[in-house]
Amino acid sequence: MRAKEFIVETAMMGKIADSGKIIRILKKAHTVPFSDEKNWLLVDTDPGKGNSGLGIKWIPADTRFEWVRPYKDSVDENLSPQTIHKLADHKGVKWDDEPSFLQLTKRLTGKEHLDDLDQKGLNKVKKHLDGLQGVAEGATVTRIDSKPVTDFVSGLKAYKHTDDWSQSGLDTGDDSYWKNKNLKTNTTKGLFAGDPRRTALYATGNAHETRYVEFTQNGQPIVYFDQKDLPAMRGRKTYLTVFDAGDFRQLPTGEWFSENPSKPIKQMPIGDPFKYIASQGWIVRVTDDLGKVFKQVKNMHKAGKIAHYGAEGMNESKQGVAEGYEPGDKITWYYSNHHPEIEGTVVGWKDGHLIVKSIDPQPRNTEKTVAKYCVPKNNILSHDKQGVAEGLK
Repeated sequence: MRAKEFIVETAMMGKIADSGKIIRILKKAHTVPFSDEKNWLLVDTDPGKGNSGLGIKWIPADTRFEWVRPYKDSVDENLSPQTIHKLADHKGVKWDDEPSFLQLTKRLTGKEHLDDLDQKGLNKVKKHLDGLQGVAEGATVTRIDSKPVTDFVSGLKAYKHTDDWSQSGLDTGDDSYWKNKNLKTNTTKGLFAGDPRRTALYATGNAHETRYVEFTQNGQPIVYFDQKDLPAMRGRKTYLTVFDAGDFRQLPTGEWFSENPSKPIKQMPIGDPFKYIASQGWIVRVTDDLGKVFKQVKNMHKAGKIAHYGAEGMNESKQGVAEGYEPGDKITWYYSNHHPEIEGTVVGWKDGHLIVKSIDPQPRNTEKTVAKYCVPKNNILSHDKQGVAEGLK
């Protein structure tokens, strides 16, 4: 069955023949802004996540489907814990006495154990698992680096994390943050990757180089860049690496992680970063005032007009934020979604930002490197005043 054989008037569900992936079909379009090719389908590859928009992408309308049927957004009847167990097994998700699965269930339903859930609760778990790419044949995950990496396995890093991975970061050997927060942690060595659409935005640079604002409106992902940033973004070299998703597991946070990644399917330089981003389903726009766009997008989200938005490099700063800080102070701060807490040492300040020295969470090679960062005060999570814990207000 080919998608062009039907007209999408309401949302449909379909199973892609090549990959076996079940997706939600949102609409059909004759033309799209990122390609001269005609006839495309806007689909949601993560239907279990509801209207979050995190899995929205365009695919050619001549994609082959095993079946297509109307989208059903109601509670499935006669679900049982055993049904969820089988689905979790199929998706490659550990569930038997697995702390991360208990945390996931509690986050979705308020209860840890499947046996305590009613049909509505079980359906919430089922929809989440349905949205995971799991071990679907042919599925891929990607990462983008500033240099080609020939050996990912020997350079695996150790990450300290909570059971549900809601908090994670490089294991630097300093446990003060975790102890101060009274958090129980594990340490796991491995490699992060991501959904191809999400990682595409880093074709313009890593998390402390790029700037953008993104959101999803009416099912369409949109990203804004600032006009004055374009020359630097076009001048950076970035490299795409594609892995078999079957070698990775999807964490409860939505990120992908592998303790034993296999050889990449392919690795290639990205020529035009904006063209590549558009090929992954984004509408790419440019503005001369990215800060203004950021404020507008936050207001849209606050008003309920969009369900999701995100940004990189858009932390608002104020003059004088270094007041109360001295060189040698220890801080932790929010860096990015993949690295939510980083520890570092204050070495100075400039233009209202703290200058902090820390181990680079996204090094350009497999060696540990020390880098300096400009950190806005509103990104700081904790502050040790010369070894004396001091809370931030």
